[in-house]
Amino acid sequence: MSTTTTAPSPKRTAAAGGARQRGILHGVTWLVWRQHRIPIIAGAVLLVAVAAAVAEQHSGMVTFIRTNHLAGCTASDSSPHCAAVAAKIREFSGLYESNFNHASVLAGQIPLVIGVFFGAPLLARELESGTYRLVWTQSVTRTRWVLAKLCFPMALIAIATATLSLLWDWWWRAEGSLFNTVLWQDGVPFDLIGAAPVALSLLALTVGAALGLLLRRTVTAMLGTFVTTGLLEFAISQLRPYLGPTSMAVSRNPLVAPETSASAWVTQSGYVTSSGASLPDSTCSFQGEKASTGCYQAHDITGQFVRFHPAGQMWSLNWAEAGVCLAAAAALAAWMVWRVSRRPLV
Repeated sequence: MSTTTTAPSPKRTAAAGGARQRGILHGVTWLVWRQHRIPIIAGAVLLVAVAAAVAEQHSGMVTFIRTNHLAGCTASDSSPHCAAVAAKIREFSGLYESNFNHASVLAGQIPLVIGVFFGAPLLARELESGTYRLVWTQSVTRTRWVLAKLCFPMALIAIATATLSLLWDWWWRAEGSLFNTVLWQDGVPFDLIGAAPVALSLLALTVGAALGLLLRRTVTAMLGTFVTTGLLEFAISQLRPYLGPTSMAVSRNPLVAPETSASAWVTQSGYVTSSGASLPDSTCSFQGEKASTGCYQAHDITGQFVRFHPAGQMWSLNWAEAGVCLAAAAALAAWMVWRVSRRPLV
């Protein structure tokens, strides 16, 4: 009995090839994956390891709080119940706070690492070696090439940093209020939770890619990205107090500061006059009690004021910061698409 094999028809082969091409990774996207698959896989493995470490710390914190009845207490709470377990609160802080702070310092460098080691070489490496010319001869337009080079990494980075943000928020809330040195408005944890770290990472990526497009040298672009991203992070931290409206508290005694919540972020303080005008707190500072009284009378000072952000405003400030970063990242991405599609690179 003989069997015969039938060769696949050209139409069937073309259809199978077309099915493969319609997958998520095909064409230029597949090329981007091939070029960056090693750091992408390494990043995924590292993210899994970080998730396991955070889960272990979170579990230990929750168990300690439940066992020692610390729920509802804070590091500065002086209520009878919390005062009775103050020793356990200090023990909790000693066991877990340094781990959180050290890990957060490392995690805070992620946008810088993304910009330097992923964003800067993204376009600069191909422009420096000239391999982009080969891609453009394969029926790939300039616009499609630069969009694939940008969009695929941006999607992966957004997913990874959003996952990391959720992990850090989960860790901090396990109960971060029992920590002595962790304030919600500081870079730790503010820059590691919510939308802010996602947006900042995307901005760092686009900054690196834009410098790579301009400088066309990988090492030079990496150095430029390191400096530029560091400066941007500092500028954003200085802008943060102004990203939302502040509340104001006023006292009627120039010797007594107005009361605010312990978790409030005080951004400005000073004196008020009988007419309601504000004066800086340096107006009558560094003087003796008798001289200060004369200074108050001379300037018609009737009390003190503070401007502050309540802790409940954290998420609105976080989203506002994310919006600033995303707007800057979108502008850079649009400029790169225009630059590649409208102007010659040679």
